[in-house]
Amino acid sequence: MTRKELHNKIEETFEQALRIVEAKNKDYASEDDGLKNFRSAELVKISMEKSILVRLLDKIMRISNLIDRPNAVIDEPITDSILDAINYLAILKAKLENKE
Repeated sequence: MTRKELHNKIEETFEQALRIVEAKNKDYASEDDGLKNFRSAELVKISMEKSILVRLLDKIMRISNLIDRPNAVIDEPITDSILDAINYLAILKAKLENKE
């Protein structure tokens, strides 16, 4: 894979991830609170940052399982889990940059 091909793949990945996070955010958050679903963790004394990390770790474990057993899970391809993990990292970055 050339450098240009790699950069094109990465750009495509980020575009896919953005489309997914935009769609999911409509389902899980509100116009005035884009982090609404993560905020619920505070009800049980868990920080939003830690709740995002827990969700990220779930995705990382799923990716690891799919690498070890590629045919074990058929309902969500590994690429979906990778895109979700990218989005959790981006959400965490946004949260950390915008302390509320």
